[in-house]
Amino acid sequence: NEVMVFHLMGEQELELGFEGSVTFRDLEIGSTLKVDTRAEKARYTGRVQSWIKESRLRLLEKDVNYYTVSMAENISDVLRDFLKIRRNFR
Repeated sequence: NEVMVFHLMGEQELELGFEGSVTFRDLEIGSTLKVDTRAEKARYTGRVQSWIKESRLRLLEKDVNYYTVSMAENISDVLRDFLKIRRNFR
């Protein structure tokens, strides 16, 4: 059996694509955090990319394939490209 993770992420989630000051609310515990996106964008995107890289490595250690997919991408294209890559590695 093969296990694959397709991690769907929005562009704003990947790049902190909000303008100005934004308040985020944790839906699980109800806490809020106010962020100046201009000041935090570089640090945020670096942390997200590090988290994705670490997640991919942890999953690969368990023989789980991890794919980050932007929600802006056409799902048909994503699946076609995935199947092409998978076919070439078999």
